[in-house]
Amino acid sequence: MRSPCSLWLPVVCLTALLLGALLVAGPVATDDTRESASPYPKARRLALLQDQEIAESSGVMVAGGQGGSGDSLFWTHNDSGDGPFLYLFDRRGANRGTWRVSGATSVDAEDCAAGPGPVKGKRYLYYGDIGDNSSNRADCVVWRVPEPVVAIRSVAADRANSRLTASAEGLPFAYPDGPHDCEALLVHPVTGAIYLVTKERAKRTSSVFKFRSTRGGGPRQTLIKVAEIALGAVFPPNTSLVTAGDIAPDGRRLVIRDYFQLYEFTLPKNAASFDAIWQQTPRVFPSPPLVQGEGVCYSSDGLRLYLTSEQLPTPLYEMSR
Repeated sequence: MRSPCSLWLPVVCLTALLLGALLVAGPVATDDTRESASPYPKARRLALLQDQEIAESSGVMVAGGQGGSGDSLFWTHNDSGDGPFLYLFDRRGANRGTWRVSGATSVDAEDCAAGPGPVKGKRYLYYGDIGDNSSNRADCVVWRVPEPVVAIRSVAADRANSRLTASAEGLPFAYPDGPHDCEALLVHPVTGAIYLVTKERAKRTSSVFKFRSTRGGGPRQTLIKVAEIALGAVFPPNTSLVTAGDIAPDGRRLVIRDYFQLYEFTLPKNAASFDAIWQQTPRVFPSPPLVQGEGVCYSSDGLRLYLTSEQLPTPLYEMSR
């Protein structure tokens, strides 16, 4: 969303200043989470994205590996103010093409994810038009589209010369307790279950909601609340400014982030349901120094994290286990 750039600019600036102290002293303890040594101690900046049209990278995901790309290609999208575009780039930050999501609209796109969908064996991209800074939207929707087949040597193209994806299907939704701002979209890599984690400026807990159905094209569905997670930001205090999330490829871990910390949850071995993961105490560790960090995803093997931010030029960071 663009509004935090005005409403939350002081937060972001002070966060950037506090990050240096956090990286030296370690994360600040909260009542409900327990800090530990980072499971991803090796962090490095891989690149600055060359495509200046990527001005506010609000979500990131690894491309599906067509053409032998592995973790060599990534998808991202802009925050509000852009159309429904997906931008492809490589580990060096080079532009590899732009795709317009066919049939989709975009009011305030905040996160993206990849996972299964209606056709077995096919990989889908999920584009979350879920931002609601004023908590008054009645048109939030997650768009799902088959991942475009791309080659590692895709020819670069900008918005004016963008390719078109297959037709997207919309999954419109409403919350059971009224509108929420939300910037984190997670899709389970095996079951395809869709989760949203809210962003809260007035309380230190975020709500976790789950889609009742993953069938697209139907009427607006009311989500199920499955958990309330207590994070508690260091600054500003008593807030839960969740900006992104992802589920590991094996479905045993998930990560969510705020502007300066990451929280990794692990599913117990004897858990009867994936939803038990939200009841666990996460490992909390600092993010690399990003200004308004709003993108995070796992690598294809689950051993690394990739992060972007709404800074321009946009950095791509890698954190390794």
